[in-house]
Amino acid sequence: MSQKNDPSRSGSSSIDPGTGTSPTTPASTKNINGFFGWYRSLGPAIIVASVVLGPGSIYLSSAIGVEFGFALLWVPLLTTVLMICLVILAGRLGVIYDRTLLEELAHRLGRPAAAFTGLIVFLITTSFQTANNAAILFAVDPILEMIFGQPANEIRGGGTSLVILVILNGFILAVLFGFKRLYPPMEKLMIALVLVMLVGFIANLVYAQPALQEIGRGLIPSIPAAASGQPPLNWTLVVGFLGTTVSMAGVFYQSYLVKEKGWSIRDVKSGMTDSLLGIGLLGLISAIIMTTAAVVLHNPEERMTFGSAVEIARQLEPLFGPTAVILFSLGLFAGAFSSFMINAMIGGTLLADGLGQGGRIDQQSTRMFTAGVLLLGMTIALVSGGTAPEIVITFAQALTVLGLPVLVLAMVYLVTRRELNGSYAIPFWMKLVLYIGTVAVVIIAVSIMFNLLFT
Repeated sequence: MSQKNDPSRSGSSSIDPGTGTSPTTPASTKNINGFFGWYRSLGPAIIVASVVLGPGSIYLSSAIGVEFGFALLWVPLLTTVLMICLVILAGRLGVIYDRTLLEELAHRLGRPAAAFTGLIVFLITTSFQTANNAAILFAVDPILEMIFGQPANEIRGGGTSLVILVILNGFILAVLFGFKRLYPPMEKLMIALVLVMLVGFIANLVYAQPALQEIGRGLIPSIPAAASGQPPLNWTLVVGFLGTTVSMAGVFYQSYLVKEKGWSIRDVKSGMTDSLLGIGLLGLISAIIMTTAAVVLHNPEERMTFGSAVEIARQLEPLFGPTAVILFSLGLFAGAFSSFMINAMIGGTLLADGLGQGGRIDQQSTRMFTAGVLLLGMTIALVSGGTAPEIVITFAQALTVLGLPVLVLAMVYLVTRRELNGSYAIPFWMKLVLYIGTVAVVIIAVSIMFNLLFT
């Protein structure tokens, strides 16, 4: 194990085996049994789920349902299990190491390694923040049309897009700099937004009335084929879904969130409950969206394609009426807004930490870099007319090819340190899942690179 007597030694961490907690990490309050103890364990993983449940994953869940029907319902189940295990592992690393993960990397491998990792994540999140701004505008389009009775493209003219994005980013900046402690309000807000998504998408599922037998068959792993005379199925949708759902940036950020929650090694079981519920909700919502699209829009003889989740939402109106579209749009807005805020915080936190400015979300450096992600993303979206330019999306995908392996290999490195023994030892099954996740991440990165180069 590492020795706190000589924290400057290369390869050491700041664990205090005598007390069972890190010397400077605030120990959590005594666990409360029963419902209140269970409730107190919630938070960090739901925040991770909220950033994963963004407009990209909502669109891809819908598009897979349209393209494949019920046949791939087992995919969100599989990715949910993988993400639960990875988030549990990241939470464990967060309470084992007194330092943040990037600070631990800097201590062991040098500051450039940590700075490079933080910069890559900052650039990725900034690029995707542009898409999040565009998604917010698309999500409110059906609501604006219902209020004003005009097409959205007419309503959004004359500076409406500017007003919407400035108000939204201004609100988040006010929260960012207005609260002395950011974690408690952030946790409550993300839980509320996930519940809005759950209600909105479940309501549409009730409208759709899926057959339970079809759902059951879809949960059995199978590889579907295109109907006779139809073009090959679009498997790039599945690769995209895996890339958005198995979020290594979100996994990595879990280790920071457990520190903000004030957890110690004694809270490992609470972390497992949190991960099961938070990431379980992520998988449930993805499956609900996929099922609704499969019931309403899947036609193997005449396949349809859609460019966004809003286009899919509009197809619900002739079948279920405007209420269904509004509910879907509210769910999409909640997903876009939650991803909007936490995506920026991930980029700001990891860049600040990588540069040695500290990795706590209440520090001024973290707030400033987070504001940088917000303002850059908004500016690019506004200059581009409320859309995400193709060059920005391509840039984000190219960085993802590099960033995914960097983050997962950083976790592998920190998990396999010899001093992690005794009560701090990483269970074999967690290491095994991490290795499986590493293989999956490399496959996803190679697939993205192949699509960038050859399509």
